[in-house]
Amino acid sequence: MYPSVEELTTEIPEEHKELLDHTAFVIVRPDALAMGHEINLINEFAEHGLYVVGFKYQYVDERQMEELYRYTQHQMLENQMRPLWWMTREMYRISPALLLLLGGHFNRGLFASCSEFVESLKGPSNPALTEPNHIRYRYRSLNVVLCTIHSSDDPKQMLRESRIFFSAEEFLACMEHVKTSLRGKIPSPHSFLTKAALRWYEKPRRTGTFFDILVKVKMRILGTLLDSPFGLDCDELQNLYSVMKDITSQNLSYVEESELIHPLLDQELRVLDRANGITENSFRSSIKSMALTIDQARLLVILKQFANYRHFEDILFSDVREVIRRNLVVMDDWEALVLESSFIFHTIQLSGYHVK
Repeated sequence: MYPSVEELTTEIPEEHKELLDHTAFVIVRPDALAMGHEINLINEFAEHGLYVVGFKYQYVDERQMEELYRYTQHQMLENQMRPLWWMTREMYRISPALLLLLGGHFNRGLFASCSEFVESLKGPSNPALTEPNHIRYRYRSLNVVLCTIHSSDDPKQMLRESRIFFSAEEFLACMEHVKTSLRGKIPSPHSFLTKAALRWYEKPRRTGTFFDILVKVKMRILGTLLDSPFGLDCDELQNLYSVMKDITSQNLSYVEESELIHPLLDQELRVLDRANGITENSFRSSIKSMALTIDQARLLVILKQFANYRHFEDILFSDVREVIRRNLVVMDDWEALVLESSFIFHTIQLSGYHVK
C-alpha cells in the first residue's frame, strides 16, 4: 500500500512545507515523447518561471498506474463513463514517460499553488474543449487518453503522486532545488535535463493527427485493392485522400480539422457504396463469383467503417487488426493505438459541436 497524504506530509520538515505550494508534478506522457515534444515543453515551463527540480525517465508500471489514476477511475465509474484503464495501460507501454517535479513562482492573485497554475496551462483532456492558450491545444493532443501531459490538481495530490515515483530522500533533495528556483536561478536538474532531452530529441519521432494516420492506413488498404474487381473508383478515392492529407498538414485544431474532414468522409462513403454493393452481410455471397478471399472483401468493409465517422465507436478494432495483418497491410502499434483510442472517443469528444 502507498502511504496516505497525511502520512506523507509528516515526512516533510516544517521548513519545507511552504515549498509544496511552489512545486508541481507533471508527467510528459509517452505519446508526447513519441512525437518529440519534451524539449519544447521543458522550455515552455521555464518561460513561465517553472524549472525542473527533479526528473526521471521510466516506464510506468501497472501498479503505479492504478495508484496514479485511482481517483479518476472511481469518478468515471460513479458517472457511468466508459473506463479507460486498458487504453491507458497501452499508452504507457509505448515508451518511458518523463516524470517531472517543477519548482518556481506563481501569481498568488490568480492561483493558490504551482499545481493549480500548471493545470491552467494544461487545458482539458478533451482536445475539442481546449483553447489556443492551452498546452494540449498547441501540441495537438490526439484524444482524452493520448493527451500530452498529466499534472496534479493541488499540492496534496502533487505530494501523493510524485511520491509514487520519487523516494522520500529524492523528494526532499528536490525541495532544495525549489529554493534555488525561487531565488531566480536555474536549478542543476533543469540544466542537465535540457541537455539530455536534446540528445533524446535526435531520435526518430512520430508525427500526425488521428485523421492523418487514418488516411495513411486507408491509402495502404487501397493499394492492396487496386486490382480487385470491386469496381472501386480508385482515382476519386486517391483524390479525396490527397485533400484530406492537405488538411491534416495545416496544424488545425481538433474541431477545425474534424469539420473539414467529415464532409470528405461522407463523400468517400458514397464512392465506396458504389463498389458492387459489397456490405458486411453480402460479401460472402459476392466472394464466390469474384474468386477473391474473404479477407480481401473485408478490407473494403474496413474502408467503409473508416469513412463512417458517425459510428467510429462501433468498430471492433481487434477484428480490423487481424484482417489488416492477414492482408499484409502495414499498421504498427503506435498507429493502431491512435486509431483505436480515437475511434472510441471521436464522436464523444465532439458532442455539442456538430456531430449528430
